Amino acid sequence: MRPVYRPVIIITLLILVLFAFSAGGSEALPGDRVDFDMTVQRLYERAQRMPVGPAGDDTIFILDGHVAAISILPGDGPFRAEIELVTGSWQGLRRVTLHRVIVVADEGFESRISARPLPQPDPGMVVSGIEILVAGRITEIRQDSGGRRVPVVQADRIRTRR
Repeated sequence: MRPVYRPVIIITLLILVLFAFSAGGSEALPGDRVDFDMTVQRLYERAQRMPVGPAGDDTIFILDGHVAAISILPGDGPFRAEIELVTGSWQGLRRVTLHRVIVVADEGFESRISARPLPQPDPGMVVSGIEILVAGRITEIRQDSGGRRVPVVQADRIRTRR
């Protein structure tokens, strides 16, 4: 084998190994669509045109925003938390429009989510007031008490941004 090809083969194998490790725990398949351009604002605005109820979009959205609130759902069943992910945009100089997405996290995230404020949360701990990055699929559209529609995203991955 010529020495010029050896680095190319080594780099290719390294990339394949890294890809295999990074996708190891993911439910995403190579054929899944991933939308890196979607934002909380755009998803929220899109939800206003969608009917309330189940949403069958298999696209994985990568969303970032501020954790406004966390609710641990009561019950004897498996762990389930709802994270209110928000962003805002200025309308003129006096008004901010709030955009919301509800992120549902299941038992795989139980050790990383706290609905109670923590004085010094561990890195990777999801608490109110921090920024997070979420990869997930939209599962339903809900209607809030004000009549606005709110998209609900089932989290596949959550990463904190501090």
